Amino acid sequence: MRFKPAKENAFGLDPWKLVDDEFTMEQATLLHKEAALAQGNGFIGMRSSYDEPVSDCEWDSYNASFLNGSFEYEDILYTYRRPGLTEKAQTMLRIPDWHMILLKVDGEEFRMSKVNVLSINRVFDIRTGVVTRKVEWETEEGKKVVVNSKRFISLVRQNSCVIEYSVSVDQSAHVE
Repeated sequence: MRFKPAKENAFGLDPWKLVDDEFTMEQATLLHKEAALAQGNGFIGMRSSYDEPVSDCEWDSYNASFLNGSFEYEDILYTYRRPGLTEKAQTMLRIPDWHMILLKVDGEEFRMSKVNVLSINRVFDIRTGVVTRKVEWETEEGKKVVVNSKRFISLVRQNSCVIEYSVSVDQSAHVE
């Protein structure tokens, strides 16, 4: 799985951007993209899973946010003792999932695996730390929906994370 370089424009290629414009339900690819596009500031870390549930399966994605310094400790039992071996294992704890958004258009829930995705584009601008995403999908009734989102974890205010999320539909629809 490779990320495409940023599209060439009047200024040439932008080496500061990772571009993902393909959607797949293959678990290994989903998990790799979540890790490669992850954001963090040394205090808060967040995998770059989609803002909405992908499917009904729990394996498809590893939605996770972490706080630095939050660990669970467990004793390591060795059959022999050696100097320098660690005595405790540390597991980083996940904090409650704060970024999951449940979107419905005319009662149809937006799950990437269940809707007709027309196009997707995610860009991680490493210079600004912002992940932008645009997904175009079609409802069962043929309405075209565009979802735009931006995610940012502040370096200045270490406990601040922001999601900007907008939805537009080409016809009259009930959005919840």
